[in-house]
Amino acid sequence: MPQSTIARIALALLLGAGAVYAFQHLFPSEERRIRRQLDAIADDANSITPDLSGAATAARLTMYFTEDVTIDPGGGIEPVRGRETIMAVARTVQSRGKARVDIKHADVTLSSEETSAAVTMTVTLTREPGTSSETLEAHKFALTMVKRDSGWLISHVTAIDSVR
Repeated sequence: MPQSTIARIALALLLGAGAVYAFQHLFPSEERRIRRQLDAIADDANSITPDLSGAATAARLTMYFTEDVTIDPGGGIEPVRGRETIMAVARTVQSRGKARVDIKHADVTLSSEETSAAVTMTVTLTREPGTSSETLEAHKFALTMVKRDSGWLISHVTAIDSVR
């Protein structure tokens, strides 16, 4: 096969791969949108500080949840309801000491209509860099997410168990 033909085939494959990559980023699947949302939640949770900007970040964190969200921590503890309670909990957790929130092993199952999703995931809290990178806590959660005009919102959270 001549060199020019090999070069054309290689160029066509490269352009095809680039087109697929661009299409996936311009038109992400609903599962990818949900995963991005979970990443954004972790990023915002990690940005909460004890000052005024931290209060603004905590308020922004509530926008990932429906107004009537229910968080069931299990273990006989009364479920937490509503966005305002989430903001207070987020501020309290971060005021105890800086810890990094990571979401791992997220498993997303979309409904057939792609208007709701069941998500299971593990959330870990580790000490911030500069201290010690040990895992403080790891918990598994089940989420129900619903698709709204503004995107995917969490409507229900259930603690499954403590991993550590």
